[in-house]
Amino acid sequence: MVQAPSSASPNIWHAVGLLIATGSLLGLSAIWAKASGSVGWPPMALLLWAMVGGAAIQTVGQVLRRRVPMPGGSALVFSVFSGILFAIPNAMAFSAVQHVGAGFVALCFAFPLMLTYALALALRLDRFNGQKLLGVLFGVAGGVVLATAKTGVDGGYSPWSLVALAVPVILAIANIYRSVYWPKGSDSMQMSIGMLVFGAATMVAVLLLFGIDFGPVAWNAESAGLLAAQSVTFAVLYDVYFRLQKLAGPVYLSQIGSVAAVTGIALAYLIFTEIPSIQQSVAAILVAIGLVLVNRAMTRQTRAAA
Repeated sequence: MVQAPSSASPNIWHAVGLLIATGSLLGLSAIWAKASGSVGWPPMALLLWAMVGGAAIQTVGQVLRRRVPMPGGSALVFSVFSGILFAIPNAMAFSAVQHVGAGFVALCFAFPLMLTYALALALRLDRFNGQKLLGVLFGVAGGVVLATAKTGVDGGYSPWSLVALAVPVILAIANIYRSVYWPKGSDSMQMSIGMLVFGAATMVAVLLLFGIDFGPVAWNAESAGLLAAQSVTFAVLYDVYFRLQKLAGPVYLSQIGSVAAVTGIALAYLIFTEIPSIQQSVAAILVAIGLVLVNRAMTRQTRAAA
């Protein structure tokens, strides 16, 4: 087992910048997923082709940099499992967003912080820190507030909320897997391309299994534009995503859910006029406090290691 290569004392501001960029792009991705139904895209079909598009864009970038991505051995196995652990929770989120709203799904991405930290402590991939634990507990409190809301976009109970709440469990497992089994000497972009390619292969199986159409109801400027937007978002998102994991590790990476929660609620309001409920607003405040506390703890650890 090889832990993801990260600096013992990473540049905290570099990490913060990557964290904000990754979390914001994750929130934006949820917004595009929400828009899929209005332009005739089956959510999971959009997810499939956005993975393909994102991988294609990244591959072009690698070729232009004369770094042709050709994973083999442990990198290939890593890509296969990363792709599966990436596709399944995203398929669940893309489906649930139509029923519970983009703001709710974005807030669900705050849960992996708690779960990843617990797994990292159990596997001794991270050290216990009181302030970090307090930050995680604030994230837990935000998640509890969110879970008590459990409403659909029409204000009534939706079983899709349970699907959305199951997503962070898989994401936490994926965070730990990528850190423990990161192939030695592998490039972040190469790992991103591999994950997107095998994630797309997984989505093909999912669409076939459930008899879901592979394309939109009709190809037009709106459906093509949404695919382009989601593909570009994926290409940039998973580049910075893997850079962040390589730099700062799985627990720090899992904070992207907190950033996505805040930006997702804001974007859901601006684009879809989804007015946040009191519970969602309180949850957003709690996870934001948790984000600050965890970052302060990471900063102190970095200074102590310097």
